[in-house]
Amino acid sequence: MRDIPYFRRSRGGVTLSGGEPTMQAGFCREILQRLRELGVHTAVETCAHRNWEPFYRAVEPADLILFDLKGIDPSMHKQAIGVDNELIMENFLKLVPLKTIHARIPVIPGYNATDENFKQTAAFMLNSGFKGEVHLLPYHSYGSGKYTALQQDYELTGTEPPSEQQLESWAYSFEIEGLKVKIHKH
Repeated sequence: MRDIPYFRRSRGGVTLSGGEPTMQAGFCREILQRLRELGVHTAVETCAHRNWEPFYRAVEPADLILFDLKGIDPSMHKQAIGVDNELIMENFLKLVPLKTIHARIPVIPGYNATDENFKQTAAFMLNSGFKGEVHLLPYHSYGSGKYTALQQDYELTGTEPPSEQQLESWAYSFEIEGLKVKIHKH
């Protein structure tokens, strides 16, 4: 609460992220409601792999949803993430008319960094009525040291981040559909 004057000056706020904040739906909802009462802008960063009722209960009080969309193709999603994306896509479609959403797409070579994936993702967003921003998050290896510390294999060893030219090309896949795109820099 001591940061409220800063939030008001900077137009900042509080983002719940994780892990997955909606896994603690009651706490998530309660803290978002309390922050709303105090006039603090709130956001929830989510993968949205939850049943609709607890998911929406958790995010409903938030001002903004930062919605991870890792891939449209169900088999690619299952291979890369370990779960299919049916529930995620359903939640996206249900949430679009209800909340302000920014779609966050990690761009990972060898997984979802393909022209076809981004064209399909743009078409999905357009057909859903999505009006938010698309954030392209280029792959980086900053977390690889954590795997070493935990004595786990880092499956993306040797993976190079996408080039600026590739990112611009993929951003264009969204822009030609009338979507606003931001490419995050590291």
